[in-house]
Amino acid sequence: MRIARRYVSGSSSGHGALRLGFAGIDLAFAKRKRLPVALCTWVDGRLVPEPLGALPFEPPRGSGNAMVLHEDATYLVRVCDHLGVRLGRIAIDAPSAPRLAGTDRRAAELAMDRAGISCFSTPSADDFSEIFTKVRRHLGQGGAENRIPHANQIWMVVGFRLFSRLSELAPCVEVFPQATARVLGVRSGAQVRVGWRRSTVGGGCDPHGLARRRGG
Repeated sequence: MRIARRYVSGSSSGHGALRLGFAGIDLAFAKRKRLPVALCTWVDGRLVPEPLGALPFEPPRGSGNAMVLHEDATYLVRVCDHLGVRLGRIAIDAPSAPRLAGTDRRAAELAMDRAGISCFSTPSADDFSEIFTKVRRHLGQGGAENRIPHANQIWMVVGFRLFSRLSELAPCVEVFPQATARVLGVRSGAQVRVGWRRSTVGGGCDPHGLARRRGG
C-alpha cells in the first residue's frame, strides 16, 4: 500500500507539514451499519476528535458475519489525505492474532481475567479452521446469517486482517473499551457518560469535537 506509507514517514505531496493523528476503530458493527471509527488530533494541547461526519464521504458499512472484508484502510487513507493528517497510532477494538496453539487464553485475556474483566476467548488458528467449516456447512444448508455458529468469534478474523492491513499505515494497538473505562476510573451504569466525560476532559481530550451522526 504505497499510498499509505507516506503517513508514517510524514511526507505528503499537497499538504506541507502534516498534523499528527490517532485513529480508533470498533469492530462491533452490524450489517449495513457504518464502521465506528474516530480520528483525533492535537489542538492547543488538547486531543480533539475530527468531525468525520462532516466529510463529503462516508465510512464503509458492515457486511455482516458472512463477509469479513471491508474498505477500512482505504477510508482512513482518504480521511488522512483530505484532512492533512499523519497517523501516529491506530487503536483497534479486537485481538490482533489467534491464540497460540497449546494455550488456553492470550496474554491480554489472562490479564483481563486477573482484573475481573470478562471477554471472549480468542480461538487458535486450528480452532478457526473448524469454525469456518461449520459456518460453510451452516450456510450451505440454507442457514440464516443471523444464526451463524460462533458469531461472537468470527468477527475476530476481521480484526486480524485489520491489524495486518493497517499496520502499513501506522503502529496498531489492541484496546478493550471496558478495560479502558476501568483505567480511566469510569464506573458502570448511569455514571458512565458523566464519568467518561470528566475523565477524557481531565486527560486532555475535548469531547466537543465528536461528530454527530448523519441520518442513514
